[in-house]
Amino acid sequence: MLFLLLVLQAPLWSGCTALLWKKSTFATYYHPADPANLQLYYSDRRKDLLVQYDESREKEKKVQRRSYWLEPNLTIVNDGRKPEFVAPTTLDGLTRVPLSATKPDTPPQGFKGLYVVSETHDPRFTLYSGTNELNACILPIYHDNEQIAVKVLLTPPALVADATLVGGLIGLYVAAHLDSDDDTDYPDPKDYSHRPHKRSNPDP
Repeated sequence: MLFLLLVLQAPLWSGCTALLWKKSTFATYYHPADPANLQLYYSDRRKDLLVQYDESREKEKKVQRRSYWLEPNLTIVNDGRKPEFVAPTTLDGLTRVPLSATKPDTPPQGFKGLYVVSETHDPRFTLYSGTNELNACILPIYHDNEQIAVKVLLTPPALVADATLVGGLIGLYVAAHLDSDDDTDYPDPKDYSHRPHKRSNPDP
């Protein structure tokens, strides 16, 4: 029974369908360009920072300018997931935050004392207010699955392959146990192990 249960679960842990719908299958890897040309802008209305940087896609030299709000995406980005990008049409009303490659001895006189420390070729950056560190962040590095239509198209053949695999394993299981069956009913020794011994009548 345990073997049969494992057979029925086989597609879940090694089947074509499970492999097809893995997050990394047909996924595209995105990362900050080198250099990323990082810039941050403070929005007094939102009380948040707009992060702008150049993004690159694996095996491509073309870069794309990306923007996202820091606060709602901080945990998402640090977990290696895609943030919710925005497409600002203007930077009016935003204040540019000073940025330097190393932490200065004297904090720059920026808006509300904010400034960013980030090395040119490093996807990480740290936000400071005066001498206080506010957040250690990283620019988005993630896999984006753009091939959902392809996965849907390939799912029926994958299910057929999984069904064929399971059917073959079940057949092997049945065949193996057919050979071990025997029509002859032999007594089970256990049937006698707990029976009281019948005492014979002593001779008169």
